[in-house]
Amino acid sequence: MQNDFTNYIKVLRYKNQIGIRKLSKLTGYPMKYLLELEDGKVAPTEEIIETFIRIYELDIHQQRTLYNLVAKVTNNLPFDVIRFLMNDPIELAKVINSMHLANEKENNKSR
Repeated sequence: MQNDFTNYIKVLRYKNQIGIRKLSKLTGYPMKYLLELEDGKVAPTEEIIETFIRIYELDIHQQRTLYNLVAKVTNNLPFDVIRFLMNDPIELAKVINSMHLANEKENNKSR
């Protein structure tokens, strides 16, 4: 299933003039997996995203775009945010607390 993430990774590949065969050699991932990823048939892993960032030499804004698109497709926090929170327990506690407060507020509205 095509989506913003699959379109973005295809555009990255086309802009860098890299065929799927060459991308397979550069990444070490099988062509079948890369094609399925581009078709939205498999979910991206943190490892493949980090590999794309390295191969395409993405700047911070491109990385942020990529992470956000992955989060949208997987319905999870972006990998970089998860990594940051796991390394900073205080920030993690703040996020959990704010999520809890937001849920309580939403529940009170529906009553």
